[in-house]
Amino acid sequence: MGNSQPRNASRSRRTQQWPQGAAELGATADHRREDEQQAEQQQEQEQANPRRAQLQAQAQAHQSQPDPAGEEEPPVQSQQVQQLSTWSLGSLSGGRLNWSFSGARNSFRHRNKATRKSLTSLHGSRRGKTQWHRPLTNSIFNSHFKESSRNDLYQIEHLVAKGAFGVVFKVCTKSDNSVCYALKVLKKSKLIEDNSVRQIKDEADIQKVCGHHPFIVKQIDLWQNRHNLHILSEYVPNGELFSKITHFSIDLVRLYVGEIALALDFLHNAGIIYRDAKPENILLTQQFHVKLTDFGLSKWLKLGANTRTMCGTFKYMAPEILCGEPYGHAVDWWALGVIACQMLTQKNASMRHLGDPIGFPTQ
Repeated sequence: MGNSQPRNASRSRRTQQWPQGAAELGATADHRREDEQQAEQQQEQEQANPRRAQLQAQAQAHQSQPDPAGEEEPPVQSQQVQQLSTWSLGSLSGGRLNWSFSGARNSFRHRNKATRKSLTSLHGSRRGKTQWHRPLTNSIFNSHFKESSRNDLYQIEHLVAKGAFGVVFKVCTKSDNSVCYALKVLKKSKLIEDNSVRQIKDEADIQKVCGHHPFIVKQIDLWQNRHNLHILSEYVPNGELFSKITHFSIDLVRLYVGEIALALDFLHNAGIIYRDAKPENILLTQQFHVKLTDFGLSKWLKLGANTRTMCGTFKYMAPEILCGEPYGHAVDWWALGVIACQMLTQKNASMRHLGDPIGFPTQ
């Protein structure tokens, strides 16, 4: 009897403890589920952003280490957030970030400073010189004529000739008066008014390309100012063909016709039609050889091709030009024949009416 009471009491005590143990077991299971869910979420976050997990692990390890000096360290959470946000911007943009991780504000400041430096280096050549207003007439001719004037390097000796668009001067260098050139000055307004911009550009190109020929005047330089164009060429001292020689022997006519023919043939093979062969455009050198000048009416034209523009000096024009028909390089040979007759007869060519033996057709 005495033993039954303690046995029953112990049994009752165990019975009273069962609900409490069951509750504890249920709470432990719930905690385990929450821990497992947190671990799964943390694992997913680590897989999605390994850099964030690495920084968080470093922060936790740093917080778990005791401070030997007993001093409190400043919080690093805000700094880590700034670093993470900066890195995430780079991952979203898809580009590499070379910013320093001392702070987002400093990073953007450094980047802007580098950008400004690169822009300055790219546009340094432009900013080194003030860009003043450029006149429209300068832009029209800028492809062939330099804008830096050379007028202060030369002094005018005298007037050589006058033309439809300008004048020709004999000029000498200020440093050495013995060095002389021919300076052709053309008015921009007149060229633009007569729609001759393409014509003057062709003249500059043709003389530049063909100037090395011994029977063609060489071009030296081109430039422009606000109102005029300037073409600097070699100076031919003895002037035009008929200015120094009044009587031509047969041998001299043969010589001059041969030199002019060589120059014309060179132009034709280069794809150029001259269209202005006349005594005024044939100059005599110091040794009395000929040189062709003034390519204002010349045109790029392939061998065998034709053109229809009516231009030239009237008494040296071929019949097909006067009749308005298509013509080719043969018109230059016609003009050379007229010049040869002038040298032989010392008479100028005269136009005759239709019906005369040597008249030109007028229809």
